[in-house]
Amino acid sequence: MMKHLIMGVGACALLGACAMSPDPSVTASAEMQPVSVAPPNAGEIERLNDLAGILIDAEVLYKDAAEMPDNKKGVSKKLAELAMERKSQREYLQARIQKLGGAPDTTGEFLGTGHRAFAQMRTVFDEDSEVAIEEVLRGERYILEQINDTLETNPSEDTVDLLTILKNDVEVHIDELNRLDRQV
Repeated sequence: MMKHLIMGVGACALLGACAMSPDPSVTASAEMQPVSVAPPNAGEIERLNDLAGILIDAEVLYKDAAEMPDNKKGVSKKLAELAMERKSQREYLQARIQKLGGAPDTTGEFLGTGHRAFAQMRTVFDEDSEVAIEEVLRGERYILEQINDTLETNPSEDTVDLLTILKNDVEVHIDELNRLDRQV
């Protein structure tokens, strides 16, 4: 705390000197001084990394699900599009994590167990659009639950904005998938 106070006083003195001095070298020197920045919220970074891992898994799962349908009413195309959307949103989350000063995760949460379970289910229900949609719906509901949990931890305002956009998107896709499931 004392270090930040001293740095703050020093920065104020440098800025005051710059304001009184027209010398560009003094101004450049002041711009090079360290800025006291609050440390990133490690808990927020961890929660965003958890969400990024979930979106990585969702992308893999949805791609697999897109290959599963029996060509009923464009199910495969819809699931493939959703996989790409989750990839894009994962990239936004990873960029946010970097902006907060963290290192974004690049691996999924349950890739091993979840993927094996899906692969086993796929062999039992091969070429079944309804099963593919229901599995993706399960993934979307899980994503929504995790976003809501993260929002309850009081993240920073920019993170709330990002998660709110993601949440609204997931809710829209849940509605679309429910309609698609009823049509199949």
